[in-house]
Amino acid sequence: MPLRPKTLSPSDIHPAHPVGVFLSYYRALADERGFLLRERFDPSRVSGVLGWLLVFENVYDGQTESYLCTLCGASAGDLFGYDYTGNLLGEVMPRQAAEWRIEEFRNVTETARPSLTRASLPNAERDFITLIRGVFPVSKSATHVDEIMLVAAPEEIRVSFYGGTHGH
Repeated sequence: MPLRPKTLSPSDIHPAHPVGVFLSYYRALADERGFLLRERFDPSRVSGVLGWLLVFENVYDGQTESYLCTLCGASAGDLFGYDYTGNLLGEVMPRQAAEWRIEEFRNVTETARPSLTRASLPNAERDFITLIRGVFPVSKSATHVDEIMLVAAPEEIRVSFYGGTHGH
């Protein structure tokens, strides 16, 4: 059974971890409402993070709010053992983990505040990898949060703003 992710504060995250790098970038660009305007997002400014980035579009069918993965970075896909692109959040993960992620995404969408967590991910060796995760509110419409950027990487990974990964 998966363990509930532990909430972190920004000071708990190494500034060179992919989440730390993205958090610094996000803080510099977020508007007064707390979210990042998509038009201001410049991937070249955080190229070292892109492999660990997943982008989810908030989709609403009139009854249910869901999150569709529109981009899954290569390192994240390798880490999770699955490229989530084209899947709804929760489709290919244990039910309890999916419920926690959906709850977290909805909270970030409603509050327009990032969520920072430490989580354990089982790996092929029947061991666990400790991840640091950042869930960031983004707005394409400039009126409300309609996209989520998730950065997730093993705790020991370090990157620079402009590329390169260290650790593993």
